[in-house]
Amino acid sequence: GWRFSWNNPRAYSRLLGRKLYMFWNGVEAQNNLSIYLAQDFVPLLRWFFLGWGMLAPWALVQWTLTPRQERIAILDLYFLAYLAGCLLFFVSSEYRLPVVPVLILYAARGLIDFAAKVASGEYRPLLSTVLLVCLVGLPINYRDAGAERLTRKRVDYYNFGTLYQRRGDLDRAEKMYRQALRIDPNFAPAQSGLGNVLSRQGRDGQAATVLSHTDIGRGLALFRQGEYRAAIGVFTGILEYGEQAPQIYNNIGLCHYRLGQYAEAIEYFDRALAIDHQYARAHFNFGLVQVAKGDDLAAEIAFARVLALQPDHAKAHYRRGASLTRLGRRVEAEAHWIFLNREFPGDGRLLAKIDSIARIE
Repeated sequence: GWRFSWNNPRAYSRLLGRKLYMFWNGVEAQNNLSIYLAQDFVPLLRWFFLGWGMLAPWALVQWTLTPRQERIAILDLYFLAYLAGCLLFFVSSEYRLPVVPVLILYAARGLIDFAAKVASGEYRPLLSTVLLVCLVGLPINYRDAGAERLTRKRVDYYNFGTLYQRRGDLDRAEKMYRQALRIDPNFAPAQSGLGNVLSRQGRDGQAATVLSHTDIGRGLALFRQGEYRAAIGVFTGILEYGEQAPQIYNNIGLCHYRLGQYAEAIEYFDRALAIDHQYARAHFNFGLVQVAKGDDLAAEIAFARVLALQPDHAKAHYRRGASLTRLGRRVEAEAHWIFLNREFPGDGRLLAKIDSIARIE
């Protein structure tokens, strides 16, 4: 850990920033059991609206507004110790739970001050406080893609399905696997588990239908072996079962790209993006096709879309820099070379590639 932080200060700083975001975020990051799963079985947990997303903004604002001499140093030290521990090691809702009593004290102080202002008619500072709480609450209650994934319960349902299957309770195992697949129809472990349960129940026809989805792995294996036509056949067979995931269309498009069938590749990438226009892989692969066709302008646009979705996508930085260089837009390309040099210092092979591109006249 020390070696990583010393040798990769930028990456470690981003990691700390991510941990700080997750520490303050309203999402309850689970360790081995999700509260979002518990809410499906305990309605009271769904009805209880008061949580971190309301408590933390009030507490932070009150802590900021409280004069330093009126704060209790031991409480601040206690809070900062837990915050530092989470930033150094691991962030989850159970590890930040011990700071909740401190936040409750500050939030309660804030509510008392709020009530006092209402009673005295001090509406202007009252409005300022409310606006500040709302402003602080926005990033706390905002969920980016990584935080949103923590609220999905597919793994929890899959784990319980596995437990019921081991106990021989196949009916409950089936229900759990099916619920996991309702959340994520492409979750391969749940597909496999459900297929095995159905097979053990003698429902071989249904099992065959479910297990057909595991052909995704077989198609990917064929792709890695260079058997692109065979892989296309496997992925097309999956589509015939009604699976319309953008990943399948992307995989077929990539096979056509490797076969030099660029029109077909573009068709399938377009189908993937029609389902999910923020699917970065399809944008990237679309750019690769345009490079192969010699259309650097279209390629540059595609790689720019990838970076808009994933700013740290190293391959997109490299590809866009190369396209910009060939278009004569060297100043713009330089920003991507700087990024890559900063992220991969000492990578001689990469530096040689960049140098060869930069020499293009």
